[in-house]
Amino acid sequence: MTVPFTRRQLMDVSRFGRWMI
Repeated sequence: MTVPFTRRQLMDVSRFGRWMI
């Protein structure tokens, strides 16, 4: 995505990232 990641999204990605990775 071209949209810069915000701190809130970083927190969401960290949670979902654990499941995906």
